[in-house]
Amino acid sequence: MKNNIIKEIMQKHGKNVLLESRLLSLVADKLQNKDPQMLKRMRLAIDEGVPQKLHDLKFLNEHERGLKMNTIATVLDDLGMKTETAYEIVNYFGEALGYKPIAAPLSPPLTAASTTGGIQRTPKIGSIIPFGGYDWRVLDVQNNKALILSEKIIEERAYKRKDITWETCKLRRYLNGAFYNKFSSQDRARIAETRITTNNPWYKEGNATNDKIFLLSIQELALYYAHGHVALANISDIRPALWLNL
Repeated sequence: MKNNIIKEIMQKHGKNVLLESRLLSLVADKLQNKDPQMLKRMRLAIDEGVPQKLHDLKFLNEHERGLKMNTIATVLDDLGMKTETAYEIVNYFGEALGYKPIAAPLSPPLTAASTTGGIQRTPKIGSIIPFGGYDWRVLDVQNNKALILSEKIIEERAYKRKDITWETCKLRRYLNGAFYNKFSSQDRARIAETRITTNNPWYKEGNATNDKIFLLSIQELALYYAHGHVALANISDIRPALWLNL
């Protein structure tokens, strides 16, 4: 972002200035006669403790930090700030801290047709939604994200030998390479990166990975199958899953 005054203030006073009450006066000195609208937004963000909340995220990994940043932006949105503006302000502070920016929900947000033919803002668990040219079943909704599973088997590809790990298998490379690149750049921007850990009694465990697209774990299959959100003809059916930013 251009003209990031928070960045300027931090370069002069250090990152800990975000934790000090004088931050607002320092911001006001920069913006008082230049951008009163930005000053109003910054004042609200500072009053709500956004700088300290973001400062406290410095030891989280990128995925966890992104989830927390989304929550912070949502709070500003709930206080009456426009959604795009709320995300802009959070990213404004985040940039100064070296954080990767988060994307605001598309406008209009992801929708799914209701049983009465109307439109709902957040998809219901168990509903079917279109995304990237495929139909997906919503398995879970958390922190402005939906865990979705392809409704149909898209392709048949083997996981291969028992001594292979998810980290090194060709299927993972395909899902996060050729298959991921089938989505448009706009759709790819909405797919969240997810930390994947393996705990499979039948296959060798490998290192945790960060993936855009993945397969449900045995535990996840059991959870969502038990709740009736996944209808599998065979427990070995393989369908891609992903967390989608709403």
